[in-house]
Amino acid sequence: MKQAILYVFSGTGNTWAVAGYYQKALSSTFQTERVAITVDGGHMPNPQPYDLVALGFPVHAFNAPEIVVRFAKVLPASKKPCFLFTTSGEGVRLNDVSTRLPARILEKKGYRVLSVRHYVMPYNIIFRHSDAMVRQMVLYAKALVPLHASDVLKENKETLRYPLWERVLSFLFRIEWPFCRIEGLMMHADPHTCTLCKACVARCPMHGISVKNKRIHFSSACCICLRCSLDCPQNAISLGLLNGWKVNGPYPLETLAADKALPFPVSPKELFFTKRYFSECDETLLMHGIDPASLPERI
Repeated sequence: MKQAILYVFSGTGNTWAVAGYYQKALSSTFQTERVAITVDGGHMPNPQPYDLVALGFPVHAFNAPEIVVRFAKVLPASKKPCFLFTTSGEGVRLNDVSTRLPARILEKKGYRVLSVRHYVMPYNIIFRHSDAMVRQMVLYAKALVPLHASDVLKENKETLRYPLWERVLSFLFRIEWPFCRIEGLMMHADPHTCTLCKACVARCPMHGISVKNKRIHFSSACCICLRCSLDCPQNAISLGLLNGWKVNGPYPLETLAADKALPFPVSPKELFFTKRYFSECDETLLMHGIDPASLPERI
């Protein structure tokens, strides 16, 4: 059987979950491996033995996180077919430009970038989505991933277009990269609430959190993935300048997806910046003979 590798950076688990949907969708043709990108990504599996390569990551300020760009730069050159997928908490079209830089890097290394896809998944900052909204996001992702995987299996190559204004705006928002380092230094754990369980230390993809003098210490090695804060069992971590937007507690994606007591689809007032996204998703599903209303029954 052919082999595929999915290199995935996932702050709080959304992109990792979508990678799992790809893993399942490709399983008829590929023995697929998911590997998590960390700051020492140069030590990850070489893509050479694999027949298909994928890169998945969350969108940060209309860009790929810096850790993903660095990983793409150290990934060995190859002529293998490749696809990219991203996740974010809103469906604005500007998120699509986040794939431009890593796609260009991979193409210069010889990879045949076939296509890219973006999926709306729950926010880990600004506000917490309702359980029904999370369920809708997951159900759509589960339905759409196999459709893209089918195109990937056929090696259908799509033309990637990034309008100039999107590229300029994306470049300006890349100021988030140095901001991450400042933000990391401003983060701290409340010593009265923190139990020193060290979950944040173990899970930090940048290896930027440690314990010093019996207190959690944050360094400038931060990419604002927010895994430490979202997953803190005591809600003890302050996000510095971003603390007013903090969301705590992971989303039980699969549990919510299976909960048929939740309304589907959600009320239009909950769509916020996702109305266009779900509308375009509906068009895609209908084009493939899938009734969007049937999604809760398909899992």
